[in-house]
Amino acid sequence: MSVNLAEIALFGASNLFLQQSNQIGDIQVDTTLEEHYEDSLEITEHPVEAGAAITDHSFKRPMELVLTCGWSDSSASGALGLVSGLVATQSPIAAGLLGIASGISSLLNPGAGSSGSFTGGAMAASDYVAGIYSNLLQLQESRQAISVTSGLRVYDSMLIQSLRVRRDQRTQYVLNVQAVLRQIIIVSTQTATLAPQANQANPASTADLVNTGAQQLKSSSNVSPLTAILP
Repeated sequence: MSVNLAEIALFGASNLFLQQSNQIGDIQVDTTLEEHYEDSLEITEHPVEAGAAITDHSFKRPMELVLTCGWSDSSASGALGLVSGLVATQSPIAAGLLGIASGISSLLNPGAGSSGSFTGGAMAASDYVAGIYSNLLQLQESRQAISVTSGLRVYDSMLIQSLRVRRDQRTQYVLNVQAVLRQIIIVSTQTATLAPQANQANPASTADLVNTGAQQLKSSSNVSPLTAILP
């Protein structure tokens, strides 16, 4: 397999200058090209009475993060996996040494496992970038809240809203992903026990609801005075 020099320059060599700090769940990002942050408030359009609490008329929307990131078979993790497979058929001793190095690489990027299946299909390839893409799809399908680390912030309780992948003839050994991540706002509830009705000042307004059973409508004997006027 020949690796495109442009791919090495774009994703491989850039790792020499960019710290590998970004992470989606347990998947380490090789290279981050763009980061977009969005934090917004939902604010009422209705007039607010003077003196009212403004916080009652607005709320914080879930945080969103868009990461444009990439992985390459020419990266350290990808290259170790490729060379290990080739050397394994030639030299068991060298394959063992490369296996140790590959294990160290897996510790650095535990999310870079082998490609697997996901709902609706499976990966057509079994190389490093295919494994990363498969893991991202499985992480999205799990619908479990994950932690995400970007260049500026660390997020908790995030879900992968969408994954967009673009490939062409120049990037067949590269995974270029635009991941849209959105926060899940988690709240906690609390129950309270009300005082007995005898101790309440206005039980009609503050007492617990009472189940009075099924109720039926009754006909009224009152006759409206309009019946004498209307024809």
